[in-house]
Amino acid sequence: MTLAVEVAGKTDVGCVRTNNEDNFGYDARYGIFVVCDGMGGQAAGEVASKIGVDVLLNYFREALVKDNALCIAHVGDSRIYLVRQGSIQQLTQDHSLVMEQLRRGYITREEAERSTNQHIILRALGSEEEVQPDVEDLVVLAGDVVLMTSDGLTKYAKDEEILKIVNSAETLEMACDALIQMARRRGGDDNITCLLLKIMEQPWYKKIAQRWFSGGPQWQNSI
Repeated sequence: MTLAVEVAGKTDVGCVRTNNEDNFGYDARYGIFVVCDGMGGQAAGEVASKIGVDVLLNYFREALVKDNALCIAHVGDSRIYLVRQGSIQQLTQDHSLVMEQLRRGYITREEAERSTNQHIILRALGSEEEVQPDVEDLVVLAGDVVLMTSDGLTKYAKDEEILKIVNSAETLEMACDALIQMARRRGGDDNITCLLLKIMEQPWYKKIAQRWFSGGPQWQNSI
């Protein structure tokens, strides 16, 4: 079965900051999707995050999403979620001090949500000469939705709220808008970025047209 990807993304400066340091980018031809959150308070964070997006897109111009396999790589406290058959699953673990304390049982989830140390990141792209990302392979199914988002959304939205919006929105663009507006209504003290991917079975006529006009199978807009 050949699967296709529908994609929509949006970034917003939020309600407090005057500069948007988030960046996202994608190349659906090769199945590459990137979200980078510039580190707040660092010089030219928006430049750093743009460089991160450009470098990753240029480096991975080989099909990382192929057949029904999705490879995800993660550093920092932006997150990747999988929405499948009415449930939501966080696929990444935040590389932050607070989340590490929570994982080790030093604090409760309620204490983590109230902590003033949420901005302390233990692993980030560009903070050291080398960084070790978390890498995982995932088998995707038709109907799956993958959300890539900066912490400007997740600090204000619970998983079940994200799930409700993604499932009820008529389009991916409307889902992006609704998620960003929810974070803005609740304070929006950080930049907010959402990138949504919907996995769909490619219609039979597109498969035929693809072979007819190209002379063979292509990976453009398909996984």
